[in-house]
Amino acid sequence: MKIVIYSQLKEEPAAGQAHDLCSRFPHASQWVDSHGEFVKEVRRCFSGETIIVFFAVSSEDLAFLESMKAILLDTKLLLNLFTEDRQLIARAYKLHPRLLTTRSDPPELLSLALQGIAHEIERCHEKESSGPGSRPAIS
Repeated sequence: MKIVIYSQLKEEPAAGQAHDLCSRFPHASQWVDSHGEFVKEVRRCFSGETIIVFFAVSSEDLAFLESMKAILLDTKLLLNLFTEDRQLIARAYKLHPRLLTTRSDPPELLSLALQGIAHEIERCHEKESSGPGSRPAIS
C-alpha cells in the first residue's frame, strides 16, 4: 500500500492536514508539492494499492487532476477542494473520489476516511497471505 499526499501549500490549513496524515502513516505515505512529483509518485504505484489524498487549492490543480483521470482509475482518491463553488464540486465528482471534502467540512473526516481505506487494504492483504496456497501441507 502506498499513500500519495499532494498539497502545494506549506503553511495553510491544508498543509497542516497533509502533515498530520503523513505522520499517521509514516511507513506508507509520500507528500509531494508539485504536479511533476505527483506524476512520478503515482506512476511508481501498484494498481489497486494506492490511496491518493489530493488537496486542490486552485482550479488549476483540479484541471491537472482531470488530465490524470485515466491514471487515477485504479486508485482510491480522497479529494479536498479549496472552495464551495458548485461547478468545481461537480467537476470534482466526475473523478469518482472515495471522498470529496471542502473547506467547510471537519478536517478529521479526511483522516477517518484514509484510516478506513488503509485498514481495508491491509485486511485484504492479510486474507491473501492466509489463503489456501499459504497453508502448510498436512503430512
